[in-house]
Amino acid sequence: KLEQSLTDCQRRAAAAKAAQEQYRQAAARQTEAHTARDGLERAFLDAQAGLLAQTLEEGTPCPVCGSTHHPAKALLPRTAPTQTQVNAAKRAATEADAAAQEASAAARAALTREQEGRARLRQDAEALLPERFAAPEGKPPVQLTFALMNTVLSEETAALQAARTDCTASLRQAGADCQRKAQLEADRQAHTRQRPALEQQVQEADRTAAA
Repeated sequence: KLEQSLTDCQRRAAAAKAAQEQYRQAAARQTEAHTARDGLERAFLDAQAGLLAQTLEEGTPCPVCGSTHHPAKALLPRTAPTQTQVNAAKRAATEADAAAQEASAAARAALTREQEGRARLRQDAEALLPERFAAPEGKPPVQLTFALMNTVLSEETAALQAARTDCTASLRQAGADCQRKAQLEADRQAHTRQRPALEQQVQEADRTAAA
């Protein structure tokens, strides 16, 4: 049972680690999507400013600020993103947000299952091998690690195998003793059955000797 509990706990720990790695990857993709979206939005807005600046003429009021002087007009970028590209980047960022939230929830659930598995492992360890894992009153509990559990299980398995070998030898000897006892009992019963005839032979011998 302790081996089964350890295996389950190790499986949960591996699943939690994998879920955390998936979240880290999803968070990285989320950051990349936000960066791409922000860059496209900024490029799109810059392009709009450049388009507006192209229509400005010295002495003509600016439709935004009203100034008739335009000393530093915005330049139109050579490769400006389209509104479709900006919208696609926004959708990608939204999807990345949802994926990161989903991965975060999955990692949190996997971590909870791992903690439950570790608690069950400690409970089983203290119940099944109290001499190994039950801490005396007033002392801190034994720090459970997978390495320690594997070492203890190996030692306990070796001890059990040695005990089984001794038990098998004892059973074999006991079987031989039982067979010897049965043979002696059979011999005793045979002698008991032969005793009256032997006593009669002695009596006849005594009478013959007397005669």
